[in-house]
Order: sequence, then structure tokens, then C-alpha cells
Amino acid sequence: GRKVIQDSLKEILVKYENNFVTTESFQVILESHSNKDLKNFFSQWIKDSKKLDYAITKIKQSKLGNKYQVKLTLKRLGKAIMPVSISVTLRSGSKVFQVWDGEMNEAELTFEYIEPVKFVQIDPANTLPDIDTLNNHLDYMGL
Repeated sequence: GRKVIQDSLKEILVKYENNFVTTESFQVILESHSNKDLKNFFSQWIKDSKKLDYAITKIKQSKLGNKYQVKLTLKRLGKAIMPVSISVTLRSGSKVFQVWDGEMNEAELTFEYIEPVKFVQIDPANTLPDIDTLNNHLDYMGL
């Protein structure tokens, strides 16, 4: 999060005021402030050249009583792995946000809503370095 980054950068400025910061030092400081193991993150984004590419390939929707069951098929086309924010726009225009961990090559996520879905978008804030954003959204044409 933003606070972890800000606190980490403050520490780096103090500790390394007149020195170079190594990738390893940066990682250690970020890990200490986030309380997370960031080895895979640094490996994927700093040491390797993996590409990030997610896609929505299918929306399947059915009415179950007074609710709508929605099945989204998502694919990880690139080798990089990140959690993915998903924006689901309902018929009324209201939005619901979901998160997919993005680890599987393909996943079918199932949700229930009180009205039908008309549009789904991966990474609605455009914060991910996805190499092909053309496959990040899909209109539902049924119902």
C-alpha cells in the first residue's frame, strides 16, 4: 500500500543518504515495512522479464430465483502473476468490485447479484502493466 511505500522510502532516504541502494537492500526494507515476503515480487518484476497479460474470455449468466448467477472465465496469458481487480457493472449502472488472485492460467469465478451484469472489466483503474488491454473488458449480450 501507499503507506508502506512512503515509510520505506523515508527509511531509504535516511539510511542511504550518501550511498547507493541495492535491490536487495530495497527489498529488505519493503519486506520489513509490509511484513510480507516479497521474493517472488522482486524476482518477477526486477530480475526477470515476465509479461503481465490477463483477459476476460467469457461471461455466462443465469437467473436463479430472484438472483442472477454470473460465471466469469478469466485467463492469465502472460507469465507474470498479480492480484487482479475486476469491476462488474450491473444493468442499473451500479458497480461491484471483486478480486482474483491471478495465479491460475484459467479460472472460472462465480458470483450472485440481484440484477444482471452488463459489463465486466479487469483492472478498471488501469494500474497494472498489462501488455494487451484490449482483452480486459467484455459486454454481456444475453438476458
